[in-house]
Amino acid sequence: MIGATISVSNLDINVMTDGKWLEYVIGQFMDNTVKYRDVSRNLKITVFAKENEKSVDFIYEDNGQGISREDLPRIFDKSFTGDNGHNISKSTGMGLYIVKSLCDRLGHKISAESEKGEYTRFTISFAKNDMHRF
Repeated sequence: MIGATISVSNLDINVMTDGKWLEYVIGQFMDNTVKYRDVSRNLKITVFAKENEKSVDFIYEDNGQGISREDLPRIFDKSFTGDNGHNISKSTGMGLYIVKSLCDRLGHKISAESEKGEYTRFTISFAKNDMHRF
């Protein structure tokens, strides 16, 4: 039987955002983790935040199938499904497009790193400003 672990740390940092939309974004990450998991190994999800001088970075990483180097620059494009999406009938290419659109509207930066067969990591950067201080 294949299992799953979720590791969460350092999430007690305040940021300015819309909670409902952030919940949607994280839900999309989790949906993709399950959809594109590597069924031959235990699923591992790691979530944490780190504070920098100008931002707070929220990092979501999984050990799924990963995204090919060729596909990675286009994952936020509308209707792009890539190599992994061609093998999954439920792939529409809209999930990460919507995630990127939401982050843009909220004023957050989003980026992705991945290595095929190893991991995928999403980083959302929440800018610090005077509104950040409570």
